[in-house]
Order: sequence, then C-alpha cells, then structure tokens
Amino acid sequence: MTNETVYLYGFILSGLVIATYVICKRSKSELKAASVILLSCFGVLAGTKICWWTLEKGIDIGQLKDDKLYLVLGGLSVIWISVETVIKCFKE
Repeated sequence: MTNETVYLYGFILSGLVIATYVICKRSKSELKAASVILLSCFGVLAGTKICWWTLEKGIDIGQLKDDKLYLVLGGLSVIWISVETVIKCFKE
C-alpha cells in the first residue's frame, strides 16, 4: 500500500462520508465537520496501513520487529478513534 493509494482512497472515502453526512443532515455541510471527517477518514486508512505493514511478511520494519503487537494495537487505536470521531460528527 503506497502513499498515493492511501491518498486516493482517503479522498474517495472522505467524499462518500461527507456526502452521506450532508444527506443525513439535510443541510449544507459545515467546514468544521467536513474537515474532521476528512482527517478521520485518512486516520482510518493510516491505521490500516500501520497494521498492514506490521503483519506483512515481505516488509522489513527493522528494529521494530519485536514490537509488532504494539504497532498493531496502535494502528487499531487510530482506526477506533477515527471511526468514533466520524460517528460523533453524525450524532451532533
């Protein structure tokens, strides 16, 4: 998973989520909510990328190979917080 792939999927995912937000709220999207959703969608993909790199056998993570559990937990934490933030935007 390259950075270009993350950027592409990040913009696609955030566009879909922002469109869903606008449809659910039935009003114009606020800049604050749109930027929070954009950053959170990129957070989901960044957390996924961290987990992917950690668990992929062909990728050398150097001295961090003994800390794979912590890297996966960190990636899952980033995903969790990002999803929770998007849900919070929809509830407000």
